[in-house]
Amino acid sequence: MFDYLANRGHAANAIQNSVRELNLLDDVLEGRPPETNYATNFGMIEAGFTGSTFEGLWVAGVLAALKYERPFRYGADADHLQVKRGPAGVEHAKRLIRASRYYSFFTLDVADVLNYAALNEPSKAAAESFLTKDIPDATERSGVIEHHTRPFSVGGRAYRIDQAELGRFVGKYWKALDTVGDLAKYIVSLKNGVPFDLELTVDEHPPEVAAFDCLTTDTEVLFLAREIRRRGLPITHLAPNFGQEKGYDYRCPDGLAGLESRTRAQFQIASEFELTLDVHSGDDLQKATRQAFGRATGGKVHFKVSPMLPIIFAELLQDYHPELFKRWWSDAVAYARREATAGSDLARTCLAELDSSPGGRPSAKQKVFHYFSFPYVGRRNAAGQFVCRADFYKLSPQFEAAHRDRMRTWLGEIADDLQLK
Repeated sequence: MFDYLANRGHAANAIQNSVRELNLLDDVLEGRPPETNYATNFGMIEAGFTGSTFEGLWVAGVLAALKYERPFRYGADADHLQVKRGPAGVEHAKRLIRASRYYSFFTLDVADVLNYAALNEPSKAAAESFLTKDIPDATERSGVIEHHTRPFSVGGRAYRIDQAELGRFVGKYWKALDTVGDLAKYIVSLKNGVPFDLELTVDEHPPEVAAFDCLTTDTEVLFLAREIRRRGLPITHLAPNFGQEKGYDYRCPDGLAGLESRTRAQFQIASEFELTLDVHSGDDLQKATRQAFGRATGGKVHFKVSPMLPIIFAELLQDYHPELFKRWWSDAVAYARREATAGSDLARTCLAELDSSPGGRPSAKQKVFHYFSFPYVGRRNAAGQFVCRADFYKLSPQFEAAHRDRMRTWLGEIADDLQLK
């Protein structure tokens, strides 16, 4: 990663993992069992499966960057800081923020707070009633209505949000935006004047809502951008639901032409409000999909990758340290079988492909490994101690050199697809 950034002159949040992938240091020191979180299209997973903590990842990343022989631009993203409903959910989010207070980028995931049903309210009167319910102060409500119903034109297209549509947006987003405002103030208080980036992500969705049923519309992006500006929120990045799904390339009914058209319109709106669009689950998107995002945004996009990094690592591990890879492989297959029994469609699909392949040979290229290998590195015993992590501390210089070369090539290909300059 560092070689690539130094050679190509790009900037990236090279220090990046989400709440699902990291532990809190206090929990590790106290030997507390990991929390569980829901991952869209996957199911329930244990947090902290990388074997690291928010604090430890930041320290390790910064020290590695300081040791690198050339200067380059990099940041640290505390990704998918999940905001759950109610006071307890907000307090937990603040705990995550405190643990990542030295990071430069914060991603607030408010999926659990959103009211998805409001957006599908068919009655005009019921839709407009959200305005009164969620904005009880008449003066504020009048100002919000006047602010959002003004016509807006960008990219040769005129937009107009009427009161019923505005009511649906308020019903879905208002409580979440209030919470984001509180958490943004909390981040500001911790940063003591140090600048940071803040992302609002609405790309995730609860299990009862299908990905294609909650695609973020252009007018939703306009509403969010206007409301961010009206409230003066320090949000710099916005991640709509473009239709990406963990474990799959783009498969929405509108095809890549529809994705590119929708992304271009939302990019134009976001740019007018000085917001950067963010694409999550970028690893699962193939070359043609990445190129569609690149054409739609002209390369001015924040594109997140993470799951492919350990897969690339594992592919090389299979060549240079095959016995360690076999232990990792066996753990991945066992995990997939447990999830399949629990009802995971993705696990069943991966196991069916494995069972139908000649011999079911262990391989990092198998889907079952791609999607179910992640818990191994951070596996802990009943006492809370890591039981596998030390295996990865003694890798050969030949492996390390091959890994650097592979990372440079892979990151460069993604950047070229996205038209990053």
